[in-house]
Amino acid sequence: MPRKAALAVSRHGAAGRLPLCRESDGKPMSAHEKLPVMLIPGLQCDRRVWQLQIPFIEALGHEVIVPDGHFSAESIADMAEIVARQLPEKAHVAGWSMGGYVLCRLLSTHARQIASVAMIATSAQPENARRTTERRAAMMSARRLGMEKAYRASLEACCFRPENVPTALMDDLVAMGCDLGIETFFSQQAAIIARADGRPALASYKGPVTIICGDEDAVTPPEFSQEMHDIAAGSQLLMIPQAGHNAPIERPDAVNAALAKWLGAGPATHDQPHAAALS
Repeated sequence: MPRKAALAVSRHGAAGRLPLCRESDGKPMSAHEKLPVMLIPGLQCDRRVWQLQIPFIEALGHEVIVPDGHFSAESIADMAEIVARQLPEKAHVAGWSMGGYVLCRLLSTHARQIASVAMIATSAQPENARRTTERRAAMMSARRLGMEKAYRASLEACCFRPENVPTALMDDLVAMGCDLGIETFFSQQAAIIARADGRPALASYKGPVTIICGDEDAVTPPEFSQEMHDIAAGSQLLMIPQAGHNAPIERPDAVNAALAKWLGAGPATHDQPHAAALS
């Protein structure tokens, strides 16, 4: 969908009221009751990538679900179908990077089960030629250097200040990438390249949307987050200072504060003049 068309769709009905969730007895409940929280990981990642967020969210009183079993699916749509089988009847759902692409697909197929959305270091756009070239180079690098060296280099490059990530954590995440394996890396890259435009689904979603982005993200730059903010009625945009694409591991306290704001407050004013910055 062209950008202008996406913006036109997003503004239709922007002033509409958010629907209340209803419990099984028919009584209304807030979209921010202590519902489960699903955290969808990004490229070549599993539950381990959320290790600095899971205990924090659990301490807020939410059950945390990190889907699995979708890692080697051939398309984003297939990944979303597998993830949807693990989605509770109602849940808050966050997606980081590739997880955001999966989440956009879920918004087109399972929006009624999603109480609110957090898009973290991601984009609703389809693939572009520059990123495809970079992805193919990353695949060649993984084949040439092996997953351990290539994935470590990728993790570090996705941080604004990689030295801020504890060595033990970085080593654990490198092991995660190696465990998932090079064939999963290749299949996920191919799925990302072929993904559909997620903007129509995001624009038509009626629930609260929070967008979280590192202000130094070079993979999905802030302008992608700004576009999502523009098309998602009632959204709030929270910027993480001095953080790159890997903000949840590089600036976990700031990202956790953003997640707490997502889970603890209603939708922000859509036409706020500036994005909020969380130090």
